[in-house]
Amino acid sequence: AMRQADWEAASESLERIRAIDPDCAKARSTLAEVLYQRGVLLVQSNDLEAGRVQFDRALRLDASYAPLQEIRRQLKLYNDGVAAYWAKDWPLAVQNLQRAYSVNPDFRDCEPMLAQSYYELAQERTEQDDWEGAKKALDASLKLEGDREDAQELMDTVMDVLIPPDRIVVDLSDQLVVVYEQHEVKYTYRCCTGRSDAPTVPGRYKIQSRMPMAYASKWDLDMPYWLGIYDAGGSENGFHALPLRGGSQVLWSNSMGTPCSFGCIVTETANAKQLYEWADIGTTVIVQR
Repeated sequence: AMRQADWEAASESLERIRAIDPDCAKARSTLAEVLYQRGVLLVQSNDLEAGRVQFDRALRLDASYAPLQEIRRQLKLYNDGVAAYWAKDWPLAVQNLQRAYSVNPDFRDCEPMLAQSYYELAQERTEQDDWEGAKKALDASLKLEGDREDAQELMDTVMDVLIPPDRIVVDLSDQLVVVYEQHEVKYTYRCCTGRSDAPTVPGRYKIQSRMPMAYASKWDLDMPYWLGIYDAGGSENGFHALPLRGGSQVLWSNSMGTPCSFGCIVTETANAKQLYEWADIGTTVIVQR
């Protein structure tokens, strides 16, 4: 029966042998192997619970049978993932199905279910405005199924939020401001950002204030072409032209390309005017090292 892969007949024969000789170790270990094979067939035919019962019976007979331990682990992870999938608990579905997939990428329909779970998780993240989380989930979904049109469409939307076609990028290492319009470089300016004791903070911001002339009472500075981007302990940091003291004394004109400000991003006056006229409230600003 075993040579013919007739696992049910083999099981019945081995059970009769064990009834005659309960202490026969060979019959016991062979029956564990046969029950394992029966369980595999049941799992393949989508009768997961019946397969689990066969694996549990086999385990009681021979806990040392390595393939048995492995498939029981896979089945548990897969079942946990499926349960979370149908409950629409996408973080848990991803967690369990990813573990099952890591153990055996070919186990049943684990791969497409995992790809769908990552996609659904990405949808959930976008509703929470967690765009980085959405991108990470979509990267995983597309890695599993690269031809998913729905995932690629959502990725395009997410990337337009993360990296808008119109944006301002400040590079702290190179002391540069780069303005993008429809993902093409429109302007590039040398700048002066915050000195070591008052650094410009890296991050993702939006222009939140805009005025032709701002005043910094703490330093008694006029700041032409002001574009504020983030709050900084009772004041605001942002873009502006070379500052003026006393209405006429121009500061930092020889400091472009070096950190010299009190946290703001300073450009030559002509450049600051150009940026001021181009940008709007809500324009994305990315400050990076």
